[in-house]
Amino acid sequence: YDLINTALEINNRMVMALNLQGILLERLGKIKEAIYSYEKALNIAPGDVNLSYNLAVAYFKTDRRAEAKALFEKIYPQVADEEIKSKIDEYLKVLK
Repeated sequence: YDLINTALEINNRMVMALNLQGILLERLGKIKEAIYSYEKALNIAPGDVNLSYNLAVAYFKTDRRAEAKALFEKIYPQVADEEIKSKIDEYLKVLK
């Protein structure tokens, strides 16, 4: 976690570091902070499907269900990985 913060201090526009920071914050139970990292990364790389997926999952975990559903539906056609598509299908079933 400290290395990620160091990388972000050097260049706070590093998308991969922001995504990793979000993942680690999420695992630490700091979902709102993770959302901030994902949103910041998506401002830099708006078409990144993996970032969008991570953000949608974080939205889901914080009961921002409408935002999660809209983002899952937006990225679904772009997802190539069948396992991720299956996970999105499960989230969308819950969000109906």
